[in-house]
Amino acid sequence: YDFNPCYHKARKQGLKNLKTDLWRGLVIVLEYVQYNDYEDLTKKYLRKYNTFKLTAKALEEDINTKEQILASSLDVSAAIAKYGDMPAGGNSELNEVEAACERRLKVQEEIKNMKNDLAEINRLLEKIDMAFEVTDGTVSKMIEDYYMYGYSWEQISVRQHYSPRWCREKVKKAVKDMSVVIFGIKAWPQQQSLIFAR
Repeated sequence: YDFNPCYHKARKQGLKNLKTDLWRGLVIVLEYVQYNDYEDLTKKYLRKYNTFKLTAKALEEDINTKEQILASSLDVSAAIAKYGDMPAGGNSELNEVEAACERRLKVQEEIKNMKNDLAEINRLLEKIDMAFEVTDGTVSKMIEDYYMYGYSWEQISVRQHYSPRWCREKVKKAVKDMSVVIFGIKAWPQQQSLIFAR
């Protein structure tokens, strides 16, 4: 058994360094997984872009319809006037007024929820549109063809006169950049450490 204190000190320091390296490795892996999550989510958003647009349009039409109903079909003033003319009682008219008010409140709540959904979708669409600004025209077209319209890399390569591999690599890099625009600097841990390093 070696009682050399220098050996044990070096061994202890080596274990400490190993633990530090393992922890750093875990952090790097977690950051990589988190980054990949943002990148994967960006791809999903791109695939659903046209669906988001149609959903926003449908919500706008539904909101307009609800507001028209609210303005024309839920006027409780006539029922209130009728109830006011009653000498006493008037339970049926009162119930009618209460029911009309309840319907009106329900429609107002539906409109509020739909407007919130529409605002959220529009914010996401705006971010995706902004993200396209970090790519050049050719790469933007390839992204649209692949994610939004379902073209294969072979079909895109023929349309753009580049190899499938070149198209794939260009789009992959562009999607990484787009994820930062959509989700912020947290989607790019390497870049974050570069900017905020002291």
